[in-house]
Amino acid sequence: MDNIELNNITIEPKCKAMIGNGAGVFHQTMANVYVTATGYVLPCCWFGIQRRMTGLWKDSGIDKKYHNIHHYSMKEIIEGPIFEWIDNNMNGIEVCQSKCAKEERDRPL
Repeated sequence: MDNIELNNITIEPKCKAMIGNGAGVFHQTMANVYVTATGYVLPCCWFGIQRRMTGLWKDSGIDKKYHNIHHYSMKEIIEGPIFEWIDNNMNGIEVCQSKCAKEERDRPL
């Protein structure tokens, strides 16, 4: 997940599920993922509310079982179709825009 630029807005993903992505001890030693109480694995906690998960399933057209720990391993999920779809469509996903976007005006002069 590289930075994505669109109309003076750069989305800087903080959610890449790999060790070392992010600041602090947790992110340097653990991977960024969020697992819901029902087993859905998501790239961040911002996706973890029902309306966002429902939107993800609807928009991607991917069966929700493909990111549920009760059906697939963590590795299979992270390398699977939901995470790939999010990576490829990040610039059009509302939660990514609202939580990870940096606009040109946010940069120091």
